[in-house]
Amino acid sequence: MPTSWWSDYSRKSNGYFGCQRSHSPTGHDSFETWAYFEIKHIEGASQYHWYRLNTFIRWNAATRQTVVLAFDIPLAVAPRFLELLATPDPYALQFPFWFYPHLLEEVARQQEAAVWAIRDEVRVVEKQPPSEGRPDPDYRHMHDIARHAIHVSETLDVAVQTIQHMLVRHGALMRPTPDKYGWQKIHSQIQFFESYISSLRCRSSSNEKRMSNEIQLAFNTVAQYDASTSVKIGLATQSDSVTMKSIAFVTLTFLPPTFVSAIFSMSFFDYSADSGWALSDKFWLYWVFAVPTTLLTAIAWYFLRKYSISVSPKDEKQSSSSAFMV
Repeated sequence: MPTSWWSDYSRKSNGYFGCQRSHSPTGHDSFETWAYFEIKHIEGASQYHWYRLNTFIRWNAATRQTVVLAFDIPLAVAPRFLELLATPDPYALQFPFWFYPHLLEEVARQQEAAVWAIRDEVRVVEKQPPSEGRPDPDYRHMHDIARHAIHVSETLDVAVQTIQHMLVRHGALMRPTPDKYGWQKIHSQIQFFESYISSLRCRSSSNEKRMSNEIQLAFNTVAQYDASTSVKIGLATQSDSVTMKSIAFVTLTFLPPTFVSAIFSMSFFDYSADSGWALSDKFWLYWVFAVPTTLLTAIAWYFLRKYSISVSPKDEKQSSSSAFMV
């Protein structure tokens, strides 16, 4: 096996294909290929499993012997691989890529199940009836489905690229050989699975867009409901404003008579039936205290309002800076 197959970056990869010729001192040259595919299966929006198809194949040109090492194969797939290896087609054994159409068939089967599992979850979200009252969509659930859909699309993209690399290498080996029929048959089978998995990629892309559309619809529905609530609050506020204006008008209407009544009710004025109206000579004391107090109140209000206006822009600027830093 090549040293790169054992490397850390190969173990962390999401898919690849490689090949090389191996020379033996006995003269039995062999052709080695290795491929790795990942598939994500979901069980609901919260449960998922990663399936891996990791194979290393050594084909001996002289003996037509094929050694297949399969790692991390799912339990459901292993019996089919064992049956295929136990009873292979003798004619196919003379071609180094004979095993790959069977491997790609399994990849296509697993990827199809993954894509349709995402589609089923998306369909459940699409069929949910509109809620009465304020909408309460499960954003976490929808974003989990969208995340799984993105992962499935990623594995499909990588699978298509891996198959394309496989076709390039197989085409390079196929040109100098005299037996074109067997090579072309295998090449056509690999091309078919490239086309099929590319079609699955289109369906997966549709799942992503449909889920994104549902998330956007949920956001817009909640925003529309909140906007209608804001309109109702605005109308209620407007009604309260009209009421407050009425109260203010009544207050201002009775304010002058109230002031006059307060003035004449003070002890500076005296009325008797015999002498009539009498005004105290100390009435000036009222104006001595009333006028300065009124002026001081007006001046204090003016400077306090001016200070609050000058501080507000600074607070807004600091809030914006803090939000930007966060």
